Amino acid sequence: MAVSDWDDKFMGFIKNAGEHMKKVGQEAKAVASSVVGEAQDMVNQAKDPETKKKAQAKLDEVTNWSKKWLGDTADKVSGALKSGVASTSNTAATLVDDPNKPKSS
Repeated sequence: MAVSDWDDKFMGFIKNAGEHMKKVGQEAKAVASSVVGEAQDMVNQAKDPETKKKAQAKLDEVTNWSKKWLGDTADKVSGALKSGVASTSNTAATLVDDPNKPKSS
């Protein structure tokens, strides 16, 4: 391969790489512009008083639901523990010899 052939191929590669980088740059600008636009829309929505009211109402609803659910769950767990303790106590009492119970031989 002659030096000029190698130079031509190398320059072709550089030219193609430059064109590719130019396309990538244009695509990156388009994506960045889209992302910035979406972010600006989100900021505008967050600043909107009506959106704030709706978000706060939904947050309050979720908070109340979770408090109720946690309270109900705590009551169920507490009841299950008390039931388990009572059951264990009853079982232990039956396993211990009752002094009034006649002994079998």
